[in-house]
Amino acid sequence: MDAASAAAMSDPRRNPSFRRRWQGPPDRHASQSAPIPEPNIALEITGRALLEQWRHERAQREGVSS
Repeated sequence: MDAASAAAMSDPRRNPSFRRRWQGPPDRHASQSAPIPEPNIALEITGRALLEQWRHERAQREGVSS
């Protein structure tokens, strides 16, 4: 398959079975029910949790108890 035929597959005018699902309207119910996190706090909490998880897994691999 060459580049032109691959590109034609993603063109809805040339490919009748192609659907652009990602361009539909957003799900308003899901967006209204989801809490909006505080950017700095949420990032800090996530980062620290991942760091602690990584340190714990690394200590287990190396045979060091924490």
